[in-house]
Amino acid sequence: MTKSGVKKVIIGAPKAEADRNAGIVEWMFMDYFKTTCTYLERVNPKLGLFVAQLCHNFSDLCAGPFIELFEEYLTSENKIDKKIGIVMFAGLARGSKYWSCDKYDNLEKALSAKLLNAWETMPPAFLSHWAEACSLILAKQDIRRYKW
Repeated sequence: MTKSGVKKVIIGAPKAEADRNAGIVEWMFMDYFKTTCTYLERVNPKLGLFVAQLCHNFSDLCAGPFIELFEEYLTSENKIDKKIGIVMFAGLARGSKYWSCDKYDNLEKALSAKLLNAWETMPPAFLSHWAEACSLILAKQDIRRYKW
């Protein structure tokens, strides 16, 4: 976390200078999402759609760092962070719609243990947020288009 309250995550950073354009995505996760999740009873769909678009455009390069952030937010004691983690899961699931089966299987393997742990320790008050996240995943989507 920087002094301005912005968490910076570099996804797919290249090893050499020549590969600078080959996979750099800088994602600035700002306090805007935390403040909107604080004052809203519902989850913030803007964050979910933002994560989904990044996962859709950059494929599985985004998966590793987002899974780490997802786990960090879900294991937090702060209820706002838990809401953000739920919305990040919705974004990951929605953004992985057009991935190949191999990439999707890798995502499923990485998330399965974390999701089980999250659901076992989740207070009942967050079940409505999980329901909204699932509706965000399937909103205006044709289920037949999912490869899985």
